[in-house]
Amino acid sequence: LHSLLVEVKVNEKFIQRVRDGQAVRVSLQADASAHQQGRVSAVMPAAERETGTVKVRISLPDPDARILPNMGVDVAFLGRETVNSPSGATQ
Repeated sequence: LHSLLVEVKVNEKFIQRVRDGQAVRVSLQADASAHQQGRVSAVMPAAERETGTVKVRISLPDPDARILPNMGVDVAFLGRETVNSPSGATQ
């Protein structure tokens, strides 16, 4: 696998803090010491009404070998204001 995508749901209250190209830190839920740097590659244009969240895709251009598809991850959006998204999955 040469690249992976992470898809997370961000509460709509915080989506204004997320922007395309923003740096993120991805940590495996199975191994919190496994950190990976990535970037926001897409913010979906509509919120999910049922959950009040917006899907955000994150690209991992050079993924750690321990990160596999469908693994659970924690994501921290880096920048002036940090937004944490505790649940995501690799694709």
